[in-house]
Amino acid sequence: MLAPALAFTVASAVAAAASLQTGIPTRLTVQLIRRCPPGAICSPPDVVRAMKREAERIWTALGVQLDWIELSSSTPASHPTADLVVMLEEHPNPVVEGSDPGSLVLGRMHKPTTPCDAGVAHLWVAHVRHQIESVYVNGLPLISVPTRFGQDLLARALGRTLAHEVGHYLLGGTHARYGLMRPQFSAQQLVETLGEYDLDAASRRTLMARTQRLRQCVPATIIE
Repeated sequence: MLAPALAFTVASAVAAAASLQTGIPTRLTVQLIRRCPPGAICSPPDVVRAMKREAERIWTALGVQLDWIELSSSTPASHPTADLVVMLEEHPNPVVEGSDPGSLVLGRMHKPTTPCDAGVAHLWVAHVRHQIESVYVNGLPLISVPTRFGQDLLARALGRTLAHEVGHYLLGGTHARYGLMRPQFSAQQLVETLGEYDLDAASRRTLMARTQRLRQCVPATIIE
């Protein structure tokens, strides 16, 4: 689970070294489901695409490639099922079950029952948006900057939240003292240009073991 407040900063060489140490590459299939209620003003397609790119950027540096399943009316009746299903929750006033009143839960991961089962992650867009509204850009509050720039920052924040939840799918429910898997992100750290998305030594060992187990899973299919 990701709550608001975290710190990040590391050179790309460190991330590349982490990838080598884990002995990947590995591919993770992700299905994104947008849950936008009728009448709500939900994220434009550009924001969703940029969110995915940000999550991909973080995990590519760590040796994991995210492959997206896009379902449509022309989707074949049988195709590979997702390793991880991501629910993009776009209700303007979400209620997150089990959270404290007034708290901003940005994301939550429901771990699979077995290593070969799919995980389910939830991202609450309204909470992420509210969290970054406290950021000032060139002395101006975020809500007063041009719409396109604000959308870029929202996409970055959503992508980092998503990358953290992908980490919970791969690494389990524990958090680290620094890097991608720290328990909290500050508003500034969600949107800053540079950041630290490394994994500590224990997380890298867990990632290596987890990806080895995933390779042993028999590919499944879903029939619609």
